[in-house]
Amino acid sequence: MPYFTQSSGLSMVDVTSYYTIAGVIGFFAGICFSVGLFMLINNTLNANKNFPSKFPPNEFK
Repeated sequence: MPYFTQSSGLSMVDVTSYYTIAGVIGFFAGICFSVGLFMLINNTLNANKNFPSKFPPNEFK
């Protein structure tokens, strides 16, 4: 990002707006990542609880 702003000769207002847009995109990306990680952990923990119920009972005990 600094190389892009330096090489294209942007004004300070343009640089600030680009950093604001990048910050908003990064913020939403962080929220999406945290929600996805929470869903993965939650599904993994719940799958271990439901694992025995997916098989019929053993008749040969």
